[in-house]
Amino acid sequence: MAADKNNLVPSQASVPGRRPTGLNFSGTYSPNPSDSSDLIRSLSACITELEGSVEALQKRLSGYERVYFENPVPTLVYDCKSFQIIEANDSALALYGYKAEQIRSLKLLDLFAPQSRIQLAALKNELSKPINAIGPFTHRTAANQELFVGMVFLPFELEGKDARIIMIQDETARHLTEEALRTSEERYRELFENANDVIFLHDLSGRIVAINRAAEYLTGYSRLEVIGQSFEDLIAPEARHQTRDNIRNHLGGSATQHYELPILSKFGTRRFLEVSTRIIYRRGHPVAIQWYRP
Repeated sequence: MAADKNNLVPSQASVPGRRPTGLNFSGTYSPNPSDSSDLIRSLSACITELEGSVEALQKRLSGYERVYFENPVPTLVYDCKSFQIIEANDSALALYGYKAEQIRSLKLLDLFAPQSRIQLAALKNELSKPINAIGPFTHRTAANQELFVGMVFLPFELEGKDARIIMIQDETARHLTEEALRTSEERYRELFENANDVIFLHDLSGRIVAINRAAEYLTGYSRLEVIGQSFEDLIAPEARHQTRDNIRNHLGGSATQHYELPILSKFGTRRFLEVSTRIIYRRGHPVAIQWYRP
């Protein structure tokens, strides 16, 4: 009678010399207990390793997200070979006025104003360093407005690329304030130099720190001859004590008074001036006395 194909099951005895496989004559699966334990341990080790890899990846992604989405500092990531911008956080998008897809289409060098790219090779070298801090540089926004920024670079590997994280410090407000201060100082210096009135300026110890051209003309001394010298040397001896008292009273809070001051010229002549004093303050503290003819 022909054998039933559905009941045909290979057996250990049917293949001479073959290593037992855990199959029996009846076709029922009966694994070797030792082999099963090894398999379970192997699978358990693989699962543990996989869980560790997943946890490490999650931590890395979490750190990556913190850099971009939770960091209030404008931050970019770029490929340090091509300088292509890979990512930008919300703060950087707000600073430059680009949408995410727009800024990712740019290279980092595109953000630099033309005057900042004059020495391009040197700039690329600075941008390629693993750790660096440079600036201020002039950048341009999407609306072509100038920004003055400082930058800090850190190494970062992203998707197999040698990348850099760049944190951007917007120094525009400080730059504009300093520029306005320089302009104001230049304007003050111009007014000081060209004033028709005689002006002397000395510190609280009485050392002359500045005189204008009118004072040079009156005394016959050049500023190089008197700066650093005692202001009292320009005053007639009989008036020096009264001058010290007037300064002391003024620093003590008394109102400014006008009085006559006898000045000794380089040639020994006396010039009588009607003068007033003004205290110069810095950060709320008196630092100098200005004498001027009102």
